[in-house]
Amino acid sequence: MTVDRRTSVLLAACLGWAMSVEGADVPLELREGWAIQSSAQVKAGGEAISKPGYSTGGWHRATVPTTVVAALVADGTYPDPHFGTNLRTIPGTSYEIGTNFSNLPMPDDSPFRLPWWYRTEFTVPAAARGKTLWLRFGGINFRSNMWLNGRRLADADETAGAFRIHELDVTGIARPGEANALAVEVFAPQPNDLAITFVDWNPMPPDKVMILSLRFSRNERSRSTFSTIAGFGARPKSPRLKLTVAHTVSNMSVVSSCGTRPIFDRAAR
Repeated sequence: MTVDRRTSVLLAACLGWAMSVEGADVPLELREGWAIQSSAQVKAGGEAISKPGYSTGGWHRATVPTTVVAALVADGTYPDPHFGTNLRTIPGTSYEIGTNFSNLPMPDDSPFRLPWWYRTEFTVPAAARGKTLWLRFGGINFRSNMWLNGRRLADADETAGAFRIHELDVTGIARPGEANALAVEVFAPQPNDLAITFVDWNPMPPDKVMILSLRFSRNERSRSTFSTIAGFGARPKSPRLKLTVAHTVSNMSVVSSCGTRPIFDRAAR
């Protein structure tokens, strides 16, 4: 397959790996420098929160990927829930012991009943000017409103899903050579949502796993991502093994491209 290998700057707060494309720039990691806060404590909306310079005084510091509860445990707001009955001391954990909290609504007094904001600022290298920029969320649970530099990228109606991956073209919104601000308002799943559930011997955390993780990896005229590797299981009886690699490719230019799908067929060892 023929593709234009001129590359974009890659912005990423990585969970797992970000695939590298030949000639790609090193991804810009966004793990550090985050702040989180309950929307109940924030009067401003996403447009204001996602502008550079917005004050996060009094917010909780965080490193992504993280759930809200994990960040609050890390900064000492709550005790480690893995010891004793500490989990029961965290607000919102008032359900009866042994109950599957996944199927219950958030208690009225739970601090996780309302969405929480994740916010960070970062500088895109000036060398990114003129290149296509992609923002990849590697997993959000369960809904979110996404804002960058005062512009809404997507809303909660579009983003519902358990640890769903989102990939957004932010060319023209991200500002190379300048400060950028990213704000994501994350909502916990509701009882009837198709979300991750827990069992009585592994209790659901009180925020129902409100999590944010991100990663970026793309080039200017085309982008490609390994999405699935299938065909593994019990060792086949045949002396030969076929491996199918699913590869998603998007052509971002106005010039058409064509290619073939290779099939690998090698003797098993």
